Amino acid sequence: WNAAAYVAGEVVDPVRNVPRAMLLGCGIVTALYLLLNAVFLWSVDASALAGKPEVAAIAAAALLGRPGEVLVTAVVVVALLTSITGMTMAGPRVYARMAEAGELPKVLSAAGAAPPRASIVLQAALALAFLWAARLQDLMTYIGWTLSLSAVAAVVGLVRLRLREGAAAVPCRGWAVAPLLFIAQL
Repeated sequence: WNAAAYVAGEVVDPVRNVPRAMLLGCGIVTALYLLLNAVFLWSVDASALAGKPEVAAIAAAALLGRPGEVLVTAVVVVALLTSITGMTMAGPRVYARMAEAGELPKVLSAAGAAPPRASIVLQAALALAFLWAARLQDLMTYIGWTLSLSAVAAVVGLVRLRLREGAAAVPCRGWAVAPLLFIAQL
């Protein structure tokens, strides 16, 4: 859902469609998250789920038996693949924008409206290197921390920009409270 901001430059009518996509996506993700957790807790005693990463598979096995467990595991794999696909699309565009701003080598920038091919190759190479270097569970932990730290750094950057250049540079309803709440929820 949040990748919509990274591809905003390629979206038709981004002022209207990016906030709409982010709000709708956030609402859907929140509803699905709450619904799934309710099913997990309804299907199995919470002590059977405590400390186990395969909560969905355990709940599915309790509700639907082995075929359900296999099905849910397949759905989780597909969900992870779609998430990876989204980040594969978004990550290179971040590199490209940073290259255009002079923060990364110019070769990573996009030529006109073309996709940032060099950045896509870099993203794929980094992903493969991380996959070969660590176990999946360790990668998930590292990725979670990295994403959280990156989000905090982005918000701190916006706060610094607003303090330095004023409210016109970073317009935000609920200023001061919004960035603090965002950082606190991480």
